Amino acid sequence: MGSSPGKILVVDDTEANRYVLVRLLARVGYEVSEAADGAQALERLADKPDVIVLDINLPDIKGTDLAHRIKSDTETASIMILNMSASFTRTQDRIEALDRGADGFLTQPIDPPEFLSTVKSLIRIRRAEEAVRQSNRDLTHFAFTASHDLQEPLRMVASYLALLQRRAGDKLNDREREYIGYAIDGAARMSSMVRDLLALATADTANLSTERIDAAGIVADALGNLKLKISEEHAAITVGDMPAIQADRVLLSQVFQNLISNGVKFQSDHIPEIHISATREGSFQVFRIRDNGIGIPAESLDRIFGIFQRLHGVDQYPGSGIGLSLCKRIVERHGGAIGVESVVGTGSTFWFSIPT
Repeated sequence: MGSSPGKILVVDDTEANRYVLVRLLARVGYEVSEAADGAQALERLADKPDVIVLDINLPDIKGTDLAHRIKSDTETASIMILNMSASFTRTQDRIEALDRGADGFLTQPIDPPEFLSTVKSLIRIRRAEEAVRQSNRDLTHFAFTASHDLQEPLRMVASYLALLQRRAGDKLNDREREYIGYAIDGAARMSSMVRDLLALATADTANLSTERIDAAGIVADALGNLKLKISEEHAAITVGDMPAIQADRVLLSQVFQNLISNGVKFQSDHIPEIHISATREGSFQVFRIRDNGIGIPAESLDRIFGIFQRLHGVDQYPGSGIGLSLCKRIVERHGGAIGVESVVGTGSTFWFSIPT
């Protein structure tokens, strides 16, 4: 006997509707479970369905709200949701359902061939997305392993080069000392890149340890880590009122630290001035880090969050080109987004959103 083409959870408070849908799906080989309300549906998520056929008008929760709840949880966000309704049939109803997390919408009474084709299409999409996620997991694991295993050899290279420089310094001519200096600098840059790669891989794989916390404390952590750099550059940092948010303190502190550090670093001859603010926008808290730095050309704004993307040579502004990519991964794992507005010669405002 062949394996099931997929697992389907049918959620409908009308028994007759569940009976018809379950028979249709089982007849073509799907493994089907059912629930009569939202509470039962949440319990059935333990069965790990591929698709949820979800009635909008449930007795204990609106189907669109249940879809949003499922899609907001990283453990269940990949499940495809097909909303169905006999009463909510306006275009605006369909728009609301799709905006709240549904991957498809059908009106009842259903057309059986259309229904089965829609379910088949959603499973095909889920399989393709899972293949991409698995590929990303494999790449992340490789990056983590490679960067972790490279750390010790790099430490040895840097240590022995420094030892050679100290012990043989007087016996070397200027050119030889220059060559050793290049090697030490190269080892230091590679070590920094490996550390950033390890942080990037960890950001993808580490469990989010979220808690309700005042964002002012997270900003304070970041500023504490940058205390020496801020002092050396005589940077002026101001912080507005900060809200309480649900977040991983360590990871989000890394986001603030990277963005503030960039504001301090990417300057010409100005004293760095950085302002950190937050505003409530819909269901998100949006944080902004505004600086008076060199700015970013408009044609480069779309690519700066990619890994290893650099706009300047390491001689001008040191760094690995991983920091903004790391920020993007962390923010997206929290369910938010990140972006930037910038004017060359005036400065940049990086923003990121975190769900409330």
